[in-house]
Amino acid sequence: MAVAVMSSCHSDFEDDGKVKYLRFGYIEGNIGDSYVNLYNTDDDCDRVGWSWREERSSLESANWGVTLQSSSSSVSRIFLRLCSLHRGEYNIKRSFDDVYNDSSEDRYLNSGFELEIINNGDTIIYGPKRENPFLVYVTDVRYDPYGFGYDLSIVEGYMNGVLYNRENPSDSIVFDHVRFGFH
Repeated sequence: MAVAVMSSCHSDFEDDGKVKYLRFGYIEGNIGDSYVNLYNTDDDCDRVGWSWREERSSLESANWGVTLQSSSSSVSRIFLRLCSLHRGEYNIKRSFDDVYNDSSEDRYLNSGFELEIINNGDTIIYGPKRENPFLVYVTDVRYDPYGFGYDLSIVEGYMNGVLYNRENPSDSIVFDHVRFGFH
């Protein structure tokens, strides 16, 4: 699999002759019972996620991961894949893993989203249902002028919807107008 890893840091300013870097990333809004407000700072360049992009023919896919919380016994992470990157609405019907691990050409045509919760070694995956798509609305796509030779997509938008536990569909988590940005 050919993946072009995106360096999400760009030269932001110089201090005492050394270039400092900031990674562009944030997520803010209500996820389940919690209000989440994470963003990157110059003290913590990797707080919000990792990202990479893939290109197939003329299609660009942007992929993003965010660790919402982490401790010695648990971790919660979001994974987002936006195919045919553009401003506008994505009605996502499949989980990130289902799309990303698809060996057919559909992998380059479908977007995916999921929330993974690992607690004491047990993993629960929450994803959208086909009959109840998860909405991701991209408000802005632009390119980072500090891309260091890459055309790095800067993506911003918001997400709304319900994700369902794969093993127990009556268990769900609601995302209520969650704003995000990454590159």
